[in-house]
Amino acid sequence: MAEFAAIPVQQQAVEMASLEFLRVTFGEVSPKERARVRKNLEDYCGLDTLGMVWIVEELRRLVGG
Repeated sequence: MAEFAAIPVQQQAVEMASLEFLRVTFGEVSPKERARVRKNLEDYCGLDTLGMVWIVEELRRLVGG
């Protein structure tokens, strides 16, 4: 029997964010729901970006830049 690796939580979050974006962009949702989801996506993307900034800053520190 083949073994399947579990999908990492971060990957699941990225996939869910993508699906939610598509749902509120192209689906039939109320303006209130669209605004709620877009706010959540902005918050999520902001945290993701902040994490990348921290990684780059630490890499620069490690290489003496």
